[in-house]
Amino acid sequence: MLDHFVEPPLTLDWAIVADGQGLRGSRLADGLRRHFGQDSLVIEVSRKEGAMLPTEDAMAYIEKHVLRGSIKIANRAFTAFYMVASNGVAGGWTMPGNHAAASSADGTAQGMLEAD
Repeated sequence: MLDHFVEPPLTLDWAIVADGQGLRGSRLADGLRRHFGQDSLVIEVSRKEGAMLPTEDAMAYIEKHVLRGSIKIANRAFTAFYMVASNGVAGGWTMPGNHAAASSADGTAQGMLEAD
């Protein structure tokens, strides 16, 4: 995963998906569905632990690990990426040229998630 996970753009629309009360599941689920559709997801929760799961099963796996460290998520082709940071904020991006909302002329990602 380390070799294939592309760093996020300089600016990224972040949204709060977890807090001291736990995971805000509907917000994360909506973001994952919008960003990945029904793709299988490659999920890394630490350098030694991860899984490849369908999108619908990924939520339970992510919930077990949220707020313990940064969680990296990608599609199988490693062209779409999503990160849930250790502080509970999340954002997604794609490889340049793969998604109209992912990259603008100044290299920023826009419109992946909305914040409250």
